[in-house]
Amino acid sequence: MAIDDVRYGAKALTVGCNSTDSNCCMSNSGDCSFRYRLDEQQAFCSGKKLCISPVRVSQDAIKNTNCDTSIFGTLTQFIYMDYYCIPSECFAHLSTFNKNCYS
Repeated sequence: MAIDDVRYGAKALTVGCNSTDSNCCMSNSGDCSFRYRLDEQQAFCSGKKLCISPVRVSQDAIKNTNCDTSIFGTLTQFIYMDYYCIPSECFAHLSTFNKNCYS
């Protein structure tokens, strides 16, 4: 896989999310989302068949975004990742060029 984008998100405090509410794990309109440490996610996941990333969001990360902490608090509730698959034939020696792998 190749990682294109990773975004973390927070729900408004008025939504009242808790750890058992599955609706709080998905993005909806009105949420606040932001990019965080995309380079670390790319380094850990790109080129892999499976990505179980150890990258965590610090509680201070949301304070450095456009998310108003008086509305969204300081914790995130969800993460979403945009990625695309890389065909296995595109993993080859650097000396091999497969024109179908590049557009």
